[in-house]
Amino acid sequence: MVACNAQGELIAADATNPAHRGAVLGVVADAYSPGDDAVVQTGFVLEHSGWTWAPGPVLVGLAGQLAQAPPTGALFSQVIGQALSTTRVLIDINPPITLA
Repeated sequence: MVACNAQGELIAADATNPAHRGAVLGVVADAYSPGDDAVVQTGFVLEHSGWTWAPGPVLVGLAGQLAQAPPTGALFSQVIGQALSTTRVLIDINPPITLA
């Protein structure tokens, strides 16, 4: 997951960072280096053979990671998709909910 910082740069989204509430844009499915053009995607199915999701919502986690529960210290919760299977997530960004 990526968010946009005050300089308009993509950074790893983090549910413990108050500046990321409302700034989460979507997923960058491919690796990129700072300063490179990157494609941020939403509204698609993302698949990874190493995942083991349970059916249900997927949230913004820590340091760009996806999670199925708010991480310790989370200041907001934001559903970014739904686990369709153990290895597939439909990315669909929802508005954040303030926790603290």
